[in-house]
Amino acid sequence: MLRRIKDEINVAAYTCLEEARSSIARMGKYAEEMIEITKSYMQVSMEDIARTFELEQMALGYELDLSLTNARRHNEQSCERLTLCINKVRRQTEDTVTELREYLYQCVYA
Repeated sequence: MLRRIKDEINVAAYTCLEEARSSIARMGKYAEEMIEITKSYMQVSMEDIARTFELEQMALGYELDLSLTNARRHNEQSCERLTLCINKVRRQTEDTVTELREYLYQCVYA
């Protein structure tokens, strides 16, 4: 019974950690996207700076703002998911401790 309880807690904790790792990896993709957008706009601006400087600057600002908004939204969602997962594991741990306490009481008073 103790092994089952330990396995359940380990699985729940591992799941939370994997979700967090995956979320952080996706966050890196947003940063890469922002870097690529910046690189491409810098090249375009250098080639045709006299004619398109103002328009490109506004477009770059818009795209970067959009990417930053997406990154912030993703970060908030990831934090919410991680918090929910941690709370779930906490409840499972409390339930398991209660179950184990009752089991030990039965052993002692049997």
